[in-house]
Amino acid sequence: MPVLEIDSISKHFGGVTALSGVGFSVNAGERHALLGENGAGKSTLVKILSGEHQPDGGSIKLAGEPFAPKSPGDARRAGVIIVPQELSFCPNLSVAENLLLGETPARWGFVRKSEMRAEAERRLKRLSLDDIPPTALMARLSTGQAQAVQIAGAIARHPKLLLLDEPTSALSRGEAAQLARILAQLKQEGVTVLYVSHRLEEIFGSGDSGFSPCDAYTVLRDGRHVDTAPLAGKRPDDIVKAMIGRELSHEHLEHLSPTVSGEGKPVRLKLENFSDTRRGKFSDISLEVRGGEVLGLAGLVGAGRTELARALIGLDGNAGGSAWIDGTPYQPRDVRTALARGLVYLTEDRKREGLVLNLSGTANWSLPFVGRFGKLGGVLLRRGAERRETAAAFTSLAVKTSSPDAPVRTLSGGNQQKILFARWLSVQPEPGVIILDEPTRGVDVGSKAEIHRLISGLSLRGAAVIVISSDLPELLAVCTRLAVLRRGALSGMLSRAEMSEQAAARLMVGVGNNA
Repeated sequence: MPVLEIDSISKHFGGVTALSGVGFSVNAGERHALLGENGAGKSTLVKILSGEHQPDGGSIKLAGEPFAPKSPGDARRAGVIIVPQELSFCPNLSVAENLLLGETPARWGFVRKSEMRAEAERRLKRLSLDDIPPTALMARLSTGQAQAVQIAGAIARHPKLLLLDEPTSALSRGEAAQLARILAQLKQEGVTVLYVSHRLEEIFGSGDSGFSPCDAYTVLRDGRHVDTAPLAGKRPDDIVKAMIGRELSHEHLEHLSPTVSGEGKPVRLKLENFSDTRRGKFSDISLEVRGGEVLGLAGLVGAGRTELARALIGLDGNAGGSAWIDGTPYQPRDVRTALARGLVYLTEDRKREGLVLNLSGTANWSLPFVGRFGKLGGVLLRRGAERRETAAAFTSLAVKTSSPDAPVRTLSGGNQQKILFARWLSVQPEPGVIILDEPTRGVDVGSKAEIHRLISGLSLRGAAVIVISSDLPELLAVCTRLAVLRRGALSGMLSRAEMSEQAAARLMVGVGNNA
């Protein structure tokens, strides 16, 4: 029996059609995957189901009853609970306070703390989360733990439909394994889950992902329904073809082999005993990156990869040790200094640190060098020139937008990421050292292949590219060498011939060292 029935749902934003006549159903107790490229309409549909948006046409039934939420509160009361991709909680409150937010036990105006802790423990224990203390501050939990707490809170509401939006996009492998265990338990309990993900290994339960296969799937493309069917008997290539409307070779999906090694090319970035002198997040890092090569930075959560990148760009405090760019000493004082030396950093958190979501694509693209378009001493801007250069940059990277003047918050994750690429590739002087932190996080398989090609193109242009990723197969696909960090130190360096998941994993956990 269907728990969710969607019939001819449509949604428009100005002149842009986000959804057009979408219809499918989700059966009780199944784990149903919602798939599609960035911009396919998945997020819009999730927001309609969660009450954040209202459709322009069509109807929805939940457990056989009409379902038309006007707000997220309406959706929750009806039994549709969402665990969003970007987690929402009160960081300065405890786990127990977050779990019982809005239903805190009280008497005569006083919170009954012992009762609150006992109920929080019960909710955590249901998902075998005994390692999370109810009294711990949410701000001190890892991303995976915070997500598990939100799922525990969602399950306590006895949802008719649980929506999980890109649940593993910010998780380490260990945290993803914990989520896989939780999902297996929910399936045994008959909880109906609508699961949005770009990672087909999770949908199919393939390899060492730890996930069990989904029961069924729905594919959206360009705001329209393409296919709904049981997953049994399907291959990943079948799903990819339905998502993008064309064949995508396995090489471009996961294994875009590097074509430039950097051997014999000049050293563009060199570090000697480079250290975080303020917080101690990394120490004594010595390495070099040549023009034309792609160096991967691997490591477990807390290894110091992002902290190293932020120190190089001048964002996080004082750095000790020595650094050279193109043979000349470099002191990372601030971002302006880095840009002047041709060093750029694409942050892992595009929505909070990379983009101004309410500004247009044009304004976001030109943000670091808007003065290039100034006139009358910078009092006025040459808007026409700015728009023309934006349009050319967007066209070169196939950024899909109704207009460069549309707010970037209306764009898909993949297109937001490509705007960041377009921005940093347009700075002057042309970047010689490019640091990409989780460049394909939260993007679909088509955009991922495009970004992999961009990385390969940057190396062919002679740039030294550093890629930080929690996705080991991605690093093995695009990198010419792999540097592995462990607890803030360089655990080992692997050549292209030495690179494998097993070799990298051994260095991550401290088994062997060939630095």
